[in-house]
Amino acid sequence: MHAAFPRKIVLERSGLTLAAFNVAVLVKECGSKVKLGMEQRDAALLTGAKGATTLIFKDGKLTVPPDYRNVAEDFPKVYRNLVGSLKPEENDVVIIGSADTLEKAEYGVLAAVWSLLNNQDVVNR
Repeated sequence: MHAAFPRKIVLERSGLTLAAFNVAVLVKECGSKVKLGMEQRDAALLTGAKGATTLIFKDGKLTVPPDYRNVAEDFPKVYRNLVGSLKPEENDVVIIGSADTLEKAEYGVLAAVWSLLNNQDVVNR
């Protein structure tokens, strides 16, 4: 794993995920780089994934931009799994790549992470 994204886990399908296979990655100290999360979704789509869900750990809560819904309230089981396994801290990002295969979910989440680390919209290159 890369130092900027030190942990990843495989998640079960839930109301927060977009497909049968889901991989979540912790991205350290990049919360301020997230705009709407659409950039990460678009990058994941380009790899054949169904999409990506971007979450920000802000003010002690795991939230969904742009309205910053509290994941703990809306998806408590997923929240416990993500926070317990990935251990996000303030300004960290969790990106979940979703696809019809585990391989595509992994490619999708990695593309989404790189789009965030590069702080550019992969679609507009």
